[in-house]
Amino acid sequence: MKISISSPFPADSLQGNSVSGRRISGLLSDAGHQVEIFQDGFAADCDFLIALNAWRSAGVIEQFATVQGTVSDRTGYNDKVYRVQSRPGLVVIMTGSDLFPLDGILKAETLRSIQLADAIVVTQDQARDKINHPLVREIRKSIELPAEIIDYEGFPKRTTPPFRGMLVAHLREQKNPFLYLRSIPHLKTPIQIHHYGNANSMEFRENAGKYSSEAYEWKGEVPRSDLLKALKNADFLLNTSYIEGSSNAIYESIALGTPIIASAIPGNIGVLGKDYPGLFHLDDSKSLASILDTFSTSESFRNQIQKWCDALKVDFDPRREQKDWCDLLAELTV
Repeated sequence: MKISISSPFPADSLQGNSVSGRRISGLLSDAGHQVEIFQDGFAADCDFLIALNAWRSAGVIEQFATVQGTVSDRTGYNDKVYRVQSRPGLVVIMTGSDLFPLDGILKAETLRSIQLADAIVVTQDQARDKINHPLVREIRKSIELPAEIIDYEGFPKRTTPPFRGMLVAHLREQKNPFLYLRSIPHLKTPIQIHHYGNANSMEFRENAGKYSSEAYEWKGEVPRSDLLKALKNADFLLNTSYIEGSSNAIYESIALGTPIIASAIPGNIGVLGKDYPGLFHLDDSKSLASILDTFSTSESFRNQIQKWCDALKVDFDPRREQKDWCDLLAELTV
């Protein structure tokens, strides 16, 4: 089949939507499909459009529904996946900004995209529970590391303080990028954080540079291979987000054998598990400092979260995700 994948960001961007688009494109191409990635677009003769981000892609989703099939043809069903026969199919992938907006209210554009979809894809169970829609299908992300990263030995994890963590997050409000800086006065044991990600505003850029110290260094945006090598060498990944769909960095960290300390939000809980011991209270600098001190001083805690993350690797097999996508497309065309 001929499949278009639309992302609201450029195809080669390091934004999470674009990273996911490239991954899905590779999986479907390897399965024999003809796949093309667009920024806010689609091929006129495609058999399917897979649109990332129901909110940001609402315009292209509406356009596709109007051009490729009547809007009325895509509404009114409520108990099963709509079978695509005489027209192209529309699959919408729900992302963190769709599922968990800062104000807690799903945007009108998001709801409209859901209404127009033939299938709605989420990547973890907390997201499935949030939508609670008959067309929802859960397809967990997978991770396939480049050969150069698989062959890269890296450095042994540190066994004594100061430990070095890595924050992978673009500097924007949803990522709560400076929570670690607010936690520093509460730390009993020094921690070093290297922060990777692009600044979405001049204010964020200036603050990241201003707060640079032995405890915190903003590295900016770097090529993915360099990012993965740094992540493999880190003692832990730190995620401080207010909202996440399911963070690509968390999947990559697990695949690389680097444990995770993360905010207790649905997007992180859905990937790591509700009882994961490396979670801290959302936007709580004292809670973050406490768990960082535990990481620094307790070998048993470090071993516990390491073993937990290692056990999750089996869930991220690319062959499983590829099969799930092929099964969904086949189901839609029966």
